[in-house]
Amino acid sequence: MKTIAALAIVAAAGSASAGLQMTEIFPGVDGAGDGADWFELTNTGATTINTAGLFYDDDSADATKDDALSAIDIAAGQ
Repeated sequence: MKTIAALAIVAAAGSASAGLQMTEIFPGVDGAGDGADWFELTNTGATTINTAGLFYDDDSADATKDDALSAIDIAAGQ
């Protein structure tokens, strides 16, 4: 079974991404579905946030191994 040791959204200080919250996390389980990890982001702010320039890391603790999020718009309340 895979587990997520640490998951963080990394963004520049002072950016609009401060309104993003990770509201669901699923550590993929080999043999159950496709085994893929996934997480859900919710925009709790008042304006749309674009995820371009944001990264995630599920267990490396090494900023050079972060993965970029796809650039999508998340409207306020989504």
